[in-house]
Order: sequence, then structure tokens, then C-alpha cells
Amino acid sequence: MRIKKAIRMAMPFLFIIPFLFPLAIQAASLQVADVPYQQGGTVLLKVSLAKSTAPPRLLFLKQNLPLYVESRTSQSVLYRAVVGIPVETRPGWQILKVFYTTRDGSVEQISRRLRITKDPLFKTVRLKVSSLNSQTAATLTKETGHLKETGQGTSPKRWWRGSFILPVLGRVSEWYGVRRIYNNGLASWFHKGVDLAAPQGSPVVSSNRGKVLLAEKLADHGNTVLIDHGQGVETIYLHLFKLKVRKGQTVLKGQVIGMVGATGLATGPHLHWSLTVGGVSVNPVDWLNSPFI
Repeated sequence: MRIKKAIRMAMPFLFIIPFLFPLAIQAASLQVADVPYQQGGTVLLKVSLAKSTAPPRLLFLKQNLPLYVESRTSQSVLYRAVVGIPVETRPGWQILKVFYTTRDGSVEQISRRLRITKDPLFKTVRLKVSSLNSQTAATLTKETGHLKETGQGTSPKRWWRGSFILPVLGRVSEWYGVRRIYNNGLASWFHKGVDLAAPQGSPVVSSNRGKVLLAEKLADHGNTVLIDHGQGVETIYLHLFKLKVRKGQTVLKGQVIGMVGATGLATGPHLHWSLTVGGVSVNPVDWLNSPFI
């Protein structure tokens, strides 16, 4: 029920695609919803360019991000991109810029101001975890870097189809965006996923169609699966009891990829489920019944 409630709360901010409108500037137009976006949210944008121009370049939060061709006509090319807003982003206005080359060779830009708001569900919790020390904290950081590096192998092809689905039915034991402070400040992280508590051995399915980039046992993250859904969109599944897929395997939406467990640093059987866009961890709940298709 809380997941459904969270979806309903997010809809006014994220799902108002009918209100996309173009801003025409010579050979280019930019479409992006003129609504507030929450920390950890996802932005869908489309750019139409005259066919004779070079591919555009997207700049947001000082990061150069790719755009992907969605369709072509004899006169123009339509590009699309989904952009993740880091949970750490300060509320306020941020500028999104698209640079493109005109027919005469000059570089122009289209910009749009996006208003970033704080998610009212975010909170801070203080935890004492006996198994977490400076060594395990360093291992967690190293493993997170390994997952991010592996995720750079995303395909330019869009594998996913339709909305994403929950990988397992269970009680939400922790939401995305919670700031956790461990052992009186030994370590502090934002929780960049959703924890779903379920009995050990419960089947875990792929949230959408994709290709397995990683399926291996990690010391702190436990048995882990990373699936590339294409165009920078990936899902991660942690603490699995057993792996049911291998690296390089293509999986369908709803296909079993593992079983719920408590491997790695886990206090009980649950699945940590996260979704990244261009390497940025976003709220995966936003992708349930989402417009990002």
C-alpha cells in the first residue's frame, strides 16, 4: 500500500508527460515537462534537430550526458534521454543545456531551468551495526566503485519495454533517500534503493528486459546481479541467497534471476533493489507505471 501511495504522491511531479511542450529555436526544439522534480527523480527530455546538424550534447549538473536517436525523418532527427537527479542535489533551480551545431557550423544552445524540490519522505536515521567497521566500510566503497565501473558498459540500444515491475513482493523495510549515519558517524550514506523484506528463497525477477552485466558474490553486497536495460538505465539486486543468471545472459521482464537472501552485510532476508540512470541512483519507485518508455 505504501508503494502505491508513493506512486500517487510522485505522479504530479513526474508523470505529467501530456504537458511536454517544445521550445523552437531555429534548427532545434527541446521538449521537457515544465514541472518540479524531486531529489532522486528522473527527467525525460526529447530534442529534435534538422537532419544536417551534428549530434547534440547534453549538459546537466556539470556532467556531459548522452542522447540517443529515437526516430528519423527526411528532414529531422529526434533524440531522447532520461536524466537522473542525484539524491544529494540541493533544492532550487538547476540549468539543463543542450548544445547543437547549425547548418552554417556555429554552435548554439537551448537551455531550460528545472526546479528541484526535496522529497518529503526523506529522513535521517542513526544506526549501530556491530559488523560495520572501518575495514568493511572501505570494502563497501570499493564494491560500489566496482558496480559503477561495470555499469559503464551500458548498451546504446533500449532493451526495456513498458513500465518496470517490482522484483519481489514483500514489505518495504527501508525507502529510497533515507540518510543513514552508522556507529556515531563512522560512516554516512544515503540509501540509494528500496529494501523489500521477504522470506529467504523467495524468487526475485528482473524488473524489465535487459542483459546481465554482473552476477557474482561480493563480500559486503552479497550475491549481486546488475542488469543493463540500455541507454544508461540499469537495475541492481543485492543480498541474494542464490544467483539464477550468468554474466552476458539476456533476461526478460519477470524472469527469475535469483532468490531472496541475507548474504553480505544484511541483518535478515531482504532484497535491496536499486535503479541507476547514467550512473546516478534514482528512486526506483518512480519507474513503476512510469512514462519513461
